[in-house]
Amino acid sequence: MGQRFLVAHGRRRLPLPSRPGVIMALCNITLRASRTAAADDSSPPPPPRRRRSISGNRKGYLLMSTVGNSTNIFWHECPVGKHERQKLLDQKGCVVWITGLSGSGKSTLACSINRELHSRGKLSYVLDGDNLRHGLNKNLGFKAEDRAENIRRVGEVAKLFADAGLVCIASLISPYRRDRDACRAMLPDGSFIEVFMNMPLALCEARDAKGLYKLARAGKIKGFTGIDDPYEPPLKCEIELSQRDGICPTPDAMAGKVVSYLDEKGFLETK
Repeated sequence: MGQRFLVAHGRRRLPLPSRPGVIMALCNITLRASRTAAADDSSPPPPPRRRRSISGNRKGYLLMSTVGNSTNIFWHECPVGKHERQKLLDQKGCVVWITGLSGSGKSTLACSINRELHSRGKLSYVLDGDNLRHGLNKNLGFKAEDRAENIRRVGEVAKLFADAGLVCIASLISPYRRDRDACRAMLPDGSFIEVFMNMPLALCEARDAKGLYKLARAGKIKGFTGIDDPYEPPLKCEIELSQRDGICPTPDAMAGKVVSYLDEKGFLETK
């Protein structure tokens, strides 16, 4: 049931006993439980991912866990944490996730937000979908499962940047709602800001700066979002950017709206 834990003591790895009254001499720890609790088979097991550390005059121990396909791994806490990093930077870490069709202006917006934050003395970093496929995700294609893995990896990296205290700006088509929601679930409540570039397909196709729509229409690219692969718009995004009276706002105007949101929500200071 749940994860499998072992006790690590030096180089030795021992199964963690579940029976009461077993004395673990190597760790100077006695596991105690009342007979009533021990006899009650319906009592819930301990939280599967909880990890403990004992310091002082007793020898410490760690709980070894299995996560996914990784076994015999430990979570190591450092004395300098997110709070200390945020205080140093005088800002709070978060992820601004920009989603929309190809040609909707995601990358342009991301760079405009980055420039505006930089001008305010705030540290941010852009994770651009195409750029990441030159390195981190270069072994992935555009099948549904590859797209999901692409977004998962970017979500994990974005989470690390946010934990470091940065404003991480992720710019990806990220067409599937479930994948974006999975990235949202990686972060604390309120720290994932979804920005929907709600631009019509006709506008995106008219721009076609990369010539991809033309290739997709000619059948030379398969599984192209908006043509023969679906885009699932957000249902409850924090910010939606769209045309007004058929006119698209300037990148600076849209960036200003996003930065104002960050300011209002307290991400640009630690007070």
